[in-house]
Amino acid sequence: MTAAPWTMTTDEHWSAIVAVCESRDASWAEEIRKAGNGDKRWRLTEARNADMAQWHILAVLIARKLGIPTLIREELTGVGRPPNPTDREGWLGIVATARRALDKAVDGTPHYRNLYAIWRWAHLYVQVWAIPLLELRAAAFEQRDAA
Repeated sequence: MTAAPWTMTTDEHWSAIVAVCESRDASWAEEIRKAGNGDKRWRLTEARNADMAQWHILAVLIARKLGIPTLIREELTGVGRPPNPTDREGWLGIVATARRALDKAVDGTPHYRNLYAIWRWAHLYVQVWAIPLLELRAAAFEQRDAA
């Protein structure tokens, strides 16, 4: 394996994920408020929870790599820790979520720069660390089961 992604994690990554999470959460809150009290409100709430879970996983990973205290992290993500993906598709889904947001952002804006930093970090983390670790674990289980 190459260098661990957290060796290149900086405070700028934390600032970027905080800005993105707060912006997305505010956008979702506005959409949910506009929906009223009908069925659409509950569908939007479910969509918000699924979307923010992806971003909160990234926030937790970045916070852990930087040694951000749990209480500070929980101000952003809420109490508890969203579970990390357990398979390749789940990890790739996190990168895809960041990439889709980046593709929709306006180039040259602070929001775009934040999303770009997060996407690059997530891509590196998933491709260099998370997926190879899953593959190593799978190989270890196969060897153990074969023995």
